[in-house]
Parts: sequence; structure tokens; C-alpha cells
Amino acid sequence: MDSNKQDSNGARLVNLPNLFTIFIKEREMLYGARPATIRFYRKGWLAIEKQGLPTTLEAIRNAIVGMREAGLGVGGANNYIRAWQVFCNWLADRGHIERFRIPLIPQQKTRKPVFDQEQAIAVIRCKPRSPSVKRAQAMFALMLDTAIRFGECISIFRSDIDARSGLVTVRGKTGERNVPVSVDGLRILQRHLSHHVHERVFCTESGGLLDHANTLRDLRKLFTLAKAPVEHAERHNVRRFAPRSYLVSGAGIRGAQLIAGHQSRSTTEIYLSSDEERLRLPHNQLSPLARLSGQRR
Repeated sequence: MDSNKQDSNGARLVNLPNLFTIFIKEREMLYGARPATIRFYRKGWLAIEKQGLPTTLEAIRNAIVGMREAGLGVGGANNYIRAWQVFCNWLADRGHIERFRIPLIPQQKTRKPVFDQEQAIAVIRCKPRSPSVKRAQAMFALMLDTAIRFGECISIFRSDIDARSGLVTVRGKTGERNVPVSVDGLRILQRHLSHHVHERVFCTESGGLLDHANTLRDLRKLFTLAKAPVEHAERHNVRRFAPRSYLVSGAGIRGAQLIAGHQSRSTTEIYLSSDEERLRLPHNQLSPLARLSGQRR
């Protein structure tokens, strides 16, 4: 297949493999894309490459139909669409193709189970002996307190903690941001930092960057020790739990959006996707009518 191609809808002649190599290098060097993200882009490339590397919306639609007819599921197709969309946006920004939006295939949403309040308390209160599991417990507590992502959690250095203002600076998917941390969260950080001398707050014994797979293993050990369901021992479950707690306590969608660091309100709304959770909102305490009625009594 000729990689210097012009598709049937008139896309400009481009050397896509070379451009994709530049795209990957920029994502790694300029945006700090994690290895898992790079693998995500490469898998999308390999899947679309089999369909002739389409770079117009009509051609991409035809490619998706071909993949679906070959047995690819909706979730897999949408993942390839997301990966190819990022690359196409990059091409459009540099004038190689016209900008367009690839629509995702409608998919029924399934609500993933998350640990409950009692299980979270058990995880925080259990007494691990292993240093790595103690570290996992401190990370769990901080992520529960601040709703930061795993990548943001391992980005924290000692100098990023401002105990006076109650803020921690983190870096990750949405860039650098300051997140509020509670007194309890600061106490946990101070206790954890008393056990090592490295600048990076959550690190290996030698002060290096933590591996996601190893920390996930430690989190599962922590859940086992706390007698909490091990299947709920996922980093992103903490991300789901914290905004939901904010919503249920009355902080509102905007408050939950801020604590989670979501750029879009619609992303935050996914975290409160069930009618059951909406019924748990403290409406009697938040209702303007209930407040006014209380003042008249």
C-alpha cells in the first residue's frame, strides 16, 4: 500500500506513516503522554491502517462499517475512532486535511460498581505492615480526599504541598492545577513523608516513578486486608466515589466538576448517572422551599 496517498474525497497528498511518527513523538515529548496512551494511539493506527488509512469522514465511515462487519464490537470500534480522531485533529491543525468530527457509535452505558462508604472506611482504617501497601493506603486516602487521577497523584513533589493554604499542585491529563486538600489529607501526607527522604511524594524505594501495575497490585492487597471487594480495587473507582460524595453532600454538579478536574460538565454528570443516586441527593436540605418554610416556623 502506498503511504503517500490521496483518498477518494480529495485529501491532500501526505506521508501518513512519517506524520504519525512525528505525532507520537510530540505526544510523548510535549504532552507527557503515558505509555498506555501511546499504545492506545498505535492500536488505533494499526486497525485503521488495515482499512487503507482514510482521512475523510466518508472514507472513515466506510472503514468503520468494514471493521464492524468483520466482527469488531461497538466498544472496540469507538476506541479506534477516538484514537484516530486525535490524529486527524493533529493533521488538520497542520493543514494536511480538513477538520471533521467522527461520530461515535451509540452504546448502552453500564454503570460500574464502586465501593461504598463502609468499605472505604475499612480500607482507610486497616493496618497494613508492608511499606508498599502502606503507600497504597496513603495514595488511596489522598485520591479519595482530592479526586485526583493516578497520574496526578504520582506527579506530586514535596514542594507542591502548601499546608498553609491547604492546596496541592498536581500535573496530569489536564495540565497543572491546584487542588484543595483537607486537614486529614495533609496529616496523611505528612505521616507518609516521614518514612522516606525523597522529593517525589509517592515513589519507589529509590525515589523513582511508580509503575501503575505494581501500585494496582498493592491496592488489591490493601482491599483484601480490609475485607473489601477486590474487584472494586481500581484507581478510577476512587475518581467515581469522590465526585459522587460531593454531589450527595450537596456541593452540586459544579462542585463535583471542580474537585474532579473535569473540563466538561457532561463528563461529571456521568458520575451521577443512575436514578437511584439522584434520589439520594439531600433535596430536603437544599430545596429553596424547604429553607423558606423552615424560616417561617
